[in-house]
Amino acid sequence: MMPGMDGLEVCRSLRSKTETSRIPIVLLTYRSGDDIVKRGYESVCTAYLNKPLEDAKLLQTISEYLGDK
Repeated sequence: MMPGMDGLEVCRSLRSKTETSRIPIVLLTYRSGDDIVKRGYESVCTAYLNKPLEDAKLLQTISEYLGDK
């Protein structure tokens, strides 16, 4: 857990600022369950990944959003 604010709050904050609103945001967390994943996407994250995570899935997600940019 992050001190001060959680990842969902950080995501919403980044999305609300013009200079960071288009940056891909991948939430990577141990927290799971339909409700928390729904809240993650409601914070307008780009992707939501659960730990433990296979390297291939992380690399695939990074490539999908940053690949040829």
